Amino acid sequence: MLLARAGRTAEVLDRWRLPGERHDRVWDERFTAEILVAAGREAARRALADAGLDAVDHVAVASATPAPPRRCAARSAAPARTRKIERLTGDTGAAHPGLLLAAALDTARPGETVLLLSAAEGADAFVFRVGDGVRDARGGRPVRAQLADREDLGYGRYLRWRGLLDVQGPARPAAPSPAAPPMYRRAGWKYRLEGARCDACGGVTTPPSRVCAVCGVPGDPAAPGKVSLRDRVATVVSVTRDRLTTMPETDVAVVVADFDDADGGGSGRLCAYATDVRSDAVRVGMKMRPVFRRLWTTDAIHNYFWKLRPWEGDDR
Repeated sequence: MLLARAGRTAEVLDRWRLPGERHDRVWDERFTAEILVAAGREAARRALADAGLDAVDHVAVASATPAPPRRCAARSAAPARTRKIERLTGDTGAAHPGLLLAAALDTARPGETVLLLSAAEGADAFVFRVGDGVRDARGGRPVRAQLADREDLGYGRYLRWRGLLDVQGPARPAAPSPAAPPMYRRAGWKYRLEGARCDACGGVTTPPSRVCAVCGVPGDPAAPGKVSLRDRVATVVSVTRDRLTTMPETDVAVVVADFDDADGGGSGRLCAYATDVRSDAVRVGMKMRPVFRRLWTTDAIHNYFWKLRPWEGDDR
């Protein structure tokens, strides 16, 4: 529950990027850190006062420079317990405040308080009280557990994925650019991974169709049954390694996976790229979950759809 919020604007040139530039620029943090720390302390002081608190149980401070998190956490709300997620990730940009808040909620107990402070061109402070349902709301793996399982990324691979290193493309035609009409008409399949539920046998047809792929019985076009598969676990039944991929990789794994039968009415099947895993590590029988990712870009249009990533058993 949000108890209070406060903001402080500071007109300081600390980080900027001109239109069309790939990388941002930063001013010397020995100058900007003092300004951001002062803004952060003021915003935190006002937020705590509005919340009627002298201190909090957890502090999460997000900033592109290291000084504001260290100094604001040490003085603005002592004796709070500060989570040093920055040591594991560095700065993740606009996502960093949310990442730090999620990490704090992984360990916070009901009734405890959290100060979330973002220092950039000033500061914004938010004070939360953890609700009674926080334990039931923890559906995924903790942030720290996910970071502990991360794999090192080679510098060359990073440059290829960021488009900073040109490599020869595959000997295959470029993927067609997505079109707006079919994306709109099939929005349920594209964005919610919806399959068609058969009224006769209960089977699930993917992509959705008026005729059941399991029993061949046509469905009712006026009231088609729908079921979303995006939150289900799938089991790999086939693996193919694509060595002519349009992605900046030497090869990727294309898998066919059957979704678990969660409600006793057929599973549904998906053919998709495997992601967040080496292609040679994908095996038949592996458990995976859908994630919405970018497939490719053609004619300056990004095409997004579902890929499958390994599932460890507790990252719902």
